[in-house]
Amino acid sequence: MSVIDTVKDAIGVEDDTPTYRCGDCGTEFESEADLDSYWFSCPECESSNADRIEE
Repeated sequence: MSVIDTVKDAIGVEDDTPTYRCGDCGTEFESEADLDSYWFSCPECESSNADRIEE
C-alpha cells in the first residue's frame, strides 16, 4: 500500500476509479481514462474493447 493510499484510508477518502473488464482477454483493471480516450487500453493485451464493471 502506498503512502497516499494509507492517508486516504485514514481520512476516509474512497477510491472511485472505475473498474473495467477487457472484452478480449477478460482481465479486470482500473483506469481513470475515458473509454474513448487514446490512453484507454487493457494493461494486459492493450485492447480498447472493455466494459465498465458496476460495483
